[in-house]
Amino acid sequence: GIHYFNDQFIRQNVGQLLTTMGPKLIIFVCANPDKKDELSFGKEYRKIQDNLRKYSDPKNFDLDYQPCVMKNEFLDILKTAKPDYLHISMHSEKVNGLCFVNEKFESVTMPVEEFADNIKALADTKKPLVVIVSACNSANHAESVKGFCTFAIGTKTVFPVKAGITYADKFYFTLLAS
Repeated sequence: GIHYFNDQFIRQNVGQLLTTMGPKLIIFVCANPDKKDELSFGKEYRKIQDNLRKYSDPKNFDLDYQPCVMKNEFLDILKTAKPDYLHISMHSEKVNGLCFVNEKFESVTMPVEEFADNIKALADTKKPLVVIVSACNSANHAESVKGFCTFAIGTKTVFPVKAGITYADKFYFTLLAS
């Protein structure tokens, strides 16, 4: 790759390339069913927003917030938005999968296979660069979509709420400030 950006011609061409490519869309999808521990989506979203504000050109990224996402609307949200970065934050059950909500805000789970089918359907339209599943026991969900995105990230264990906030902060800092 090119590593010398001191040349004005190179900087100008890279700048034009970024401008013509259009902004990358980060979509933050979250759900917190009733009778589950409260998650701090606002704080997690804010960390992403702060890093975008501090370390990126506003022309390079758009950030979309999708709270209280119902399982039956998840695929429509993906196909409409066509995100480059899909950041999912929610509870997950080890056996049953990701915890979306229904009309009554009750937990409705999405198993690994169904999640993979949704991401595959998105990839048929537009392949996402990154799928981040910030949910306990989500490594299998991330593993299942590796063929439909450039990078997939999940967790193998249960982790505290503050870990999701810290992870969002450090991931986007590393992505944008590097």
